[in-house]
Amino acid sequence: MDPIGEVSIDLDEQICIPLPSLHVNTLGFTYVYFKRPEVSDYVEDIDNAHSTSQCVAVTARFACSLHYTAKELDPITNEPEDIGYEDDYVLEDVEISIPNFSP
Repeated sequence: MDPIGEVSIDLDEQICIPLPSLHVNTLGFTYVYFKRPEVSDYVEDIDNAHSTSQCVAVTARFACSLHYTAKELDPITNEPEDIGYEDDYVLEDVEISIPNFSP
């Protein structure tokens, strides 16, 4: 994930779980975990932080791409070949804001 423009949230990537492999015509998932920013950094009036109307609108937008190595499968063993070719596939942008974080 690469930031697009100025990022107004100070995000700290904690964990990235890549997808070890993905076969043709199947779904797969990968995850990135960001540490939630301190609410006090983004709230205008910390005493009334329970009300979202006092929160400053903060967002971060990221360009996402899938970087992968495509490999042929051995028709006899159905195991991937040792060599492959690297490629990239552009995904939809992702926008993250304070409400995306659980308390």
